[in-house]
Amino acid sequence: MTDNELFSAFEQEYFFVGQFINDFVGVPDKAAGISHEQWLIMKAIKTHEQWLLADLAKMLRVSRPAVSAKISGLIKFGYIRQQEDPTDRRKKFLYLTDSGEAIVEKLDQAHQDRFQKLAKTLGKQRSENLLSAIQTIESAITA
Repeated sequence: MTDNELFSAFEQEYFFVGQFINDFVGVPDKAAGISHEQWLIMKAIKTHEQWLLADLAKMLRVSRPAVSAKISGLIKFGYIRQQEDPTDRRKKFLYLTDSGEAIVEKLDQAHQDRFQKLAKTLGKQRSENLLSAIQTIESAITA
């Protein structure tokens, strides 16, 4: 395969597989009325005691305004709340509400179920190979 043929095949597969993965991963989130990015934000907030918007943006590798827009929606839905830092009013810590905790639990299970079906289809070795390939791509892109 020539370099041009390889690139052309990569483009086609990337378009299809990229869209498929986004759709596959996001199904439970869409059913709950939130985006996959919003679920990731909620999951991150659940795993740490206190988060600032800037910390979330850094962790997710997106801009502060992008995270701020997602957080605004989550606040509107009542899934997260902000609390000012008593020592610095410019800082606002993010916390899950009870309904936010419940939706994260529900979506965690839905994502786990979808992954188990995919892993069963692929088998353990192919699932591990896929993860390794994704991690290699991420490393190459972020290097």
